[in-house]
Amino acid sequence: MSTTTAATAKPASIGFEALAADRRPHEELIVAMERMEFTFLVAPLDGRRAPGETLDLAKVSLDELREPLEHDVLRVQSSDFAGVTVGTVEHGFDAAVVNDHEMRLKANLHLRRLFNWAGHAGVSAVQLPLPTSPSAIPEFARAVQSASSLIPFATIWVRVSVSDPAHWTAWNLVRSLVGHSAKYHVALEVGASLPAHGWTRWHAEPVAALVLPTDAFLTNRKGCPVLSKRHQALVREFLPREPYLFVTPTVPVGAAATAEAGEVDLTMHGQYLAYLHRTQPAPSVREKFADGYADYLQAPLQPLADHLEAQTYEVFEKCGFKYAQYQAAVAQCLRDRTSGSATPAQQIIMVVGAGPRGPLVDCCLRASAEAKVPVRVYAVEKNPNALVPLRHKQRTEWGKDRVTVVYADMRTWQAPEKCDILVSELLGSFADNELSPECLDGVQHVLKADGVSIPQSYSPWLAPVSSAKLYSEAAKHKTVAALETSYVVMIRNAALVAPPQRAWTFHHPAPTILLDNAHNERYASLAFDVQGDSALVHGFAGYFDCTLYRDVTLSTRPGDDHSPDMTSWFPIYFPIRHPVFVPRGAKIDVHVWRVAGNHKVWYEWAVVPRVPATVHGEEEEKERVELETAAGFASLIHNVGGKSHAIGL
Repeated sequence: MSTTTAATAKPASIGFEALAADRRPHEELIVAMERMEFTFLVAPLDGRRAPGETLDLAKVSLDELREPLEHDVLRVQSSDFAGVTVGTVEHGFDAAVVNDHEMRLKANLHLRRLFNWAGHAGVSAVQLPLPTSPSAIPEFARAVQSASSLIPFATIWVRVSVSDPAHWTAWNLVRSLVGHSAKYHVALEVGASLPAHGWTRWHAEPVAALVLPTDAFLTNRKGCPVLSKRHQALVREFLPREPYLFVTPTVPVGAAATAEAGEVDLTMHGQYLAYLHRTQPAPSVREKFADGYADYLQAPLQPLADHLEAQTYEVFEKCGFKYAQYQAAVAQCLRDRTSGSATPAQQIIMVVGAGPRGPLVDCCLRASAEAKVPVRVYAVEKNPNALVPLRHKQRTEWGKDRVTVVYADMRTWQAPEKCDILVSELLGSFADNELSPECLDGVQHVLKADGVSIPQSYSPWLAPVSSAKLYSEAAKHKTVAALETSYVVMIRNAALVAPPQRAWTFHHPAPTILLDNAHNERYASLAFDVQGDSALVHGFAGYFDCTLYRDVTLSTRPGDDHSPDMTSWFPIYFPIRHPVFVPRGAKIDVHVWRVAGNHKVWYEWAVVPRVPATVHGEEEEKERVELETAAGFASLIHNVGGKSHAIGL
């Protein structure tokens, strides 16, 4: 069944799992899949064992394992329907096997034979259970990684349980040992019991599939399978990420040895999952705008070094909320500057960086009408291509008596008069990363002594983030520079390890301007407490908030409801070259520098984990906080000297 949801109009992938006890051949399983209206099948690749029998490598010789597979021992016997089949491999790695030389060789040969066949048949993915013993994980990971070249077009799903905290630790060890390869994904089993403290950290993992055992379902009054509200909440949280969903029969104790144990009609379970998919909440304005951009890394703009393209301007200008806030800020400022006057004096407004269609000019003119204060506007733009439509709009809509279009770089423009209000839209995803401070320094001289800059101030915010997806996207370029570059990205498959904190603030007009730009350098040391689950920190997510004028603000911070429908800015991601494990209850310090030179600006960043201090008395207790910072190890300082990434002035 191909189900679509009104919210996303994308098909749901819903399947079922055939257990080892289910002896039906592959062709019959495909027929059952279609009869129950599923779209894919999960089944063992190796079907040679009798019902209830487990893999016993001791009964197989090394010579047998070196031979090609026999047709009769395979469940998936050809490439027919392999494209809609996920093959499960029972690998046999445990503590006893990895510590026995011959058994370890057998386990490796067994795994390679089945991977070789999976690659030949063309299954869409290979599912593997975690080893039963943590001590077997390194050998398991090495064997799987060695055999992964045999399935070049299939992904690897590691089966874990959301209810077992040890499974995240085991998964983290596996993916660390294989170098955070993007080929590895999680098949997350959502059983009858859910963890009390939630499942947030799994949001940061590459969850390819949600596995729903039949005992996770309740029965409603009509006799139909349904999920509890808490189970529904978990599934709905992951649905926007478009995971595969599959139902697996829960075999009652004592029934594992019967061939019929796995042959369960799961039609109604699949229909219920399709219902959950179909009834997802409608996406927000921001989600609609970001469709197709989730976790897609983009280099930040270089608005001073490069002339922006028409399409880039168009994207920014689609944000109605932002311009409504600008209009409100300008209107309030106009009222404040002319309050107490029966006949308000004309106010001079200069819009610097007007763009090709001048949306901020429109805001100023509407604000003038709203506040009933006359204005004259200068629209300053350095991009020669933007001047073409800007001048056309001046002639056809605004009129030269109200708007003067100026072709100039704001930093070197010699204005014919000073202005009452200076309006700009120069913020980047990290507030100052598109050089708003440097641009406004250069044009600050056009403000009257009592003039107002809109925006008046802005601050970048940082939070440690766990995201296998973001890290793998940066790491796939296989260069140091790629992991020392900040990226604009609509973050989805991620979890913040701690709430964001403010790094610093810029105010305009600037109180001091130095010729070497040193006044625009900043440094922040932020201490984060990890109160949730243990996590692997892959870098930092950056946001900003901004005061346009008085209480009129903009914000991209998560959880901040000041700007719910703003689409102009995605967050920014600062990767770290080597992810840092942070246990629950630990603290980490983040150090970030904004370094400003005469010709470029760049960021440097580092992570310093804290370790608990050992104290012996009252005096030592007073020094606990300071002692906790002396971890003795840290990440390297990234992007020193702007060697990997900088913004040109």
